[in-house]
Amino acid sequence: MIHPVALAGLNLFLEAVVFAIDIQVPRGIATGLLHVYPVLVAAASRNRRLTVGFGVLASLLILLGWWASPPSEHGAQEPANRFMTIVVVWTIVLFSAQRLRAADALREAERESLSLFNFAGVMLVAMDREGVVTRANPKTSEVLRVPLSRITARNWIDAFVPQRDREKMWAYFADLLKSEAEDIGDHENTILSASGEERFISWCNTRLRDRAGDVIGTLSSGADVTAILRSTEALAKSEATLRAVVETAVDAIIMIDLKGKITAANPAANRMFGYEEGELIGQNVAVLTNEPDRSRHDGYIERYLSTGEAQIIGIGREVTGRRKDGTPIPVDLAVSQVVKGSKPGFVGILRDVTAKKQADAALREHAALVELGHMAAVVAHEVKNPLAGIRGAMQVLGRQFKGDAEAQDIIAEVLARIDELTTSINERLMFARSREPRIRPISLRDVVRDVCDLVRKDPRFRRVTLETSLEVDQVDADSELLRGVLVNLFLNAAQAMEGAGTIRISVRLAGDGCEIEVRDTGPGIPPHVRERVFERFFTTKSGGAGLGLSIVRQAVESHGGSIRVDCPDTGGTTFTIRLPLLHPKASAP
Repeated sequence: MIHPVALAGLNLFLEAVVFAIDIQVPRGIATGLLHVYPVLVAAASRNRRLTVGFGVLASLLILLGWWASPPSEHGAQEPANRFMTIVVVWTIVLFSAQRLRAADALREAERESLSLFNFAGVMLVAMDREGVVTRANPKTSEVLRVPLSRITARNWIDAFVPQRDREKMWAYFADLLKSEAEDIGDHENTILSASGEERFISWCNTRLRDRAGDVIGTLSSGADVTAILRSTEALAKSEATLRAVVETAVDAIIMIDLKGKITAANPAANRMFGYEEGELIGQNVAVLTNEPDRSRHDGYIERYLSTGEAQIIGIGREVTGRRKDGTPIPVDLAVSQVVKGSKPGFVGILRDVTAKKQADAALREHAALVELGHMAAVVAHEVKNPLAGIRGAMQVLGRQFKGDAEAQDIIAEVLARIDELTTSINERLMFARSREPRIRPISLRDVVRDVCDLVRKDPRFRRVTLETSLEVDQVDADSELLRGVLVNLFLNAAQAMEGAGTIRISVRLAGDGCEIEVRDTGPGIPPHVRERVFERFFTTKSGGAGLGLSIVRQAVESHGGSIRVDCPDTGGTTFTIRLPLLHPKASAP
């Protein structure tokens, strides 16, 4: 390209030559048109100032040449020729200026495009129809950790897509080139960095066309969403873990909104309160409470939200829950405020403390039994032994006053009262000194025979008929405890019949065990009493201890058996004991 100064000198020389010719030629001949050539040369230089300057110079020389040229017979045409020449000169100047402005705008647009391309915060990759990279921006180099010089001129799919995805990506690329749709959509895929690390990219694609409108390649912008994807996966994993914890938690977990409506409940909550899955959702949490908390619950929430004063929120305490069937249930409750998205609410964790309360009651009862054991030892020493002496003395008196009927009645009454007191003391001692049964093979016939022989000697059984039906003989049991059980049941039956009636004991097979049935012909037991007959210290007898049947149940259950009481419509009371025939703890006698 000619230097502007040299070009200006050349044009000045041309103008001088043209002017010299112009002033020598007579007027009427269009020699002024020669001034156009220097202007064209200046315009070709793409130098705006040079072009305008020579446009002005040419215009002045055209006018000066008109004045200085010799006259001729055609001089009348000279003004028009000169004017037209000036118009041509400035047309060239203006056209050149417009062309230069367009070129400048194009260059500026190219610079801006290049700047955007290079400094874009996303990957930009241009490829030809073969998938070869024709251009890539620095962000692409940053993500791939590969210099730009090693990205361009390489096949993108073969070089930067994992082997497992290449076939799929080639198919997608082919469809991208062939598709006639304007909206060719987005896609996501994995690419390989120089270190072998896989990066997940979300792409937006467009086709590149030539001037004829034919597709010559593609331009793709890609955002590296690896961190977002990993965060999403981590969040999903965390949510899954939390969901698993909530779903498998032993404690009930319930979430409510600010109005007290249940928005979530885990399976433990459904089981604890007796609801089906999803049945609690949408109900007010007050359905799970009993009075007085039931009617106060909404007030607790309103007060906390307006004043921050916590009655149950943030404070763990024991409350009485309410099952679906209305059954009360003691629970430990802890409530915390949570924010779920933009909607705050509350989450409550509830633990059924029924077993804990039962354990506490059992512990208290155990302490009472320990105390009872100490008392029993005192009673055995201080009361039982003197009673035995008194009984012996009364028997001696009975022999001495053998012929005195009135004395015999008094002595019999005293002996009966001593026996009642001795029985009561024995019950307390047996209850206080409960032991593990000594299980071994025994003969039920022998046990029943011994018990029957024993009670027949008791005056309380003088008018009682004993009947037996024994289908089973050998069982694994503690003969001493079993005798105590049967004696207790016989005594209760005799008392219920007021000393007159029939007691029938039968033993029969029942599956893999045997059943011992003791039936009397007394008045039976009222239903409200029947439910409590095995409770400790429960009695309907004046002067009774309420321990006899409790001891019976304790002894039977220690054998791995069970006992129940029935009162048929025909009258009487039936106690049925079920024992295993073979006991895992049995030992040879």
